[in-house]
Amino acid sequence: MFNIRHIAVNLLGSALPILIILITVPLYLHAIGAEKYGALSLVWIVFGYFGILDFGISRSVTTAISRAEGRQAKADIIWSAAALNTGWGALIAIIGGGAFFLYARYSSSPMVAEVATALPWMMLGIPVLMITSTLNGALDGEERFKMANSLQLVGSILYQLVPLFTAYYVSDHLPDLIIAVILCRLVLLTLYCIVVGRLFDLAALFSVSKSTMISLLKFGSSIAAVNILDPIFTRIDQVIIARFAGASDVAAYSIAVNSIGRLGILPMAMSRSIFPKLSTGTADDHREALFSSKSKIIWIWFGICGAAIVASDLVYYLWLRDPIYVEVSAVAKIYAVGLWANCLGILPYTALQAWGRSTTILKVHLLEMPFYLVALVLLTYHYGTLGAAIAYGLRSYADYIILWKMCGYPVRRQGMFTILLIALSVLAFAMHQFV
Repeated sequence: MFNIRHIAVNLLGSALPILIILITVPLYLHAIGAEKYGALSLVWIVFGYFGILDFGISRSVTTAISRAEGRQAKADIIWSAAALNTGWGALIAIIGGGAFFLYARYSSSPMVAEVATALPWMMLGIPVLMITSTLNGALDGEERFKMANSLQLVGSILYQLVPLFTAYYVSDHLPDLIIAVILCRLVLLTLYCIVVGRLFDLAALFSVSKSTMISLLKFGSSIAAVNILDPIFTRIDQVIIARFAGASDVAAYSIAVNSIGRLGILPMAMSRSIFPKLSTGTADDHREALFSSKSKIIWIWFGICGAAIVASDLVYYLWLRDPIYVEVSAVAKIYAVGLWANCLGILPYTALQAWGRSTTILKVHLLEMPFYLVALVLLTYHYGTLGAAIAYGLRSYADYIILWKMCGYPVRRQGMFTILLIALSVLAFAMHQFV
């Protein structure tokens, strides 16, 4: 099922932008200061969140392209999706821009007022981002991962270096930096248009179909709901920690989660590489291959997360050079146990989406939400950041069991997973005693 070359390309495409960010962050702090960099980072985060508000159209395009036969059919899918995301992106830009304008009008913050001067450019950037996502989905559907990741890498370099160059040599005013970001997005969209246009011969095969739009929306709506809900799952723990603990605890937890969570780029790369193949058949066509893959990678991930637990003390000490490393390392160890289950759960998550059963994922997450919130509050109240990490692990375990069950994997065959989970948990708590 897995194409090693595709996984390697997707992994490299995810890892290189992280390396670029690690290099440029100190340069940004030196050029514009922490406050402005924080505001610019917030703009990046907002754009990233808007990228998942495309009603799942980009993932729908990947599925539809992988199933379509003939150049005209594929061109129809891309044009229809681009038209959808242009209209939807414009609507979000108008609503979001209007809300931010009202907020800026009554805000006393000079930073907010400064950002507001670039509001028209920010509004332009939203549909640009959504159209770019559509074209990237088309490349994934055609399994042109090398091309897609090359373009994404170019985009990451542009987003990081052009604003940095602007700050050093042109202007360090926030509106100018934001404009630089949007111009980079326009350049990237142009590159996507050239590459995808030539690949699918879009200029000669223009076609926008109402039925195709409806089909894309139908498939993507449940994906969109899951995409909107997932960030709540992944950010609510820091809100709860802020309620029951201090700012230093939030910082320690955030550093641990954001750093150890980077291990997840490998399963995400695997997920991206197999999604088109899973989309081309039914569950029965792929179930045994999926189960076989699960049996193999469970040991690989056990080794990766186990190594992260053992090495965490030394790594965080060398990286942070601050007493906070003790708490960061403790959280990272416990969080790694939940991350192991979460990464293994990405396979059934991807399969259910590819088979058009995203509604199942949404129902599972809605069912888990109240239990997770209760556990999160109680454990955080009594055990602080370690309690929050334990709550994440419990939810990841439940997610793993339920999603694999939804894919037809018998619960009685989870014995090895349970044994390894216990072993990993014992290792994490044992290593915690040495801090």
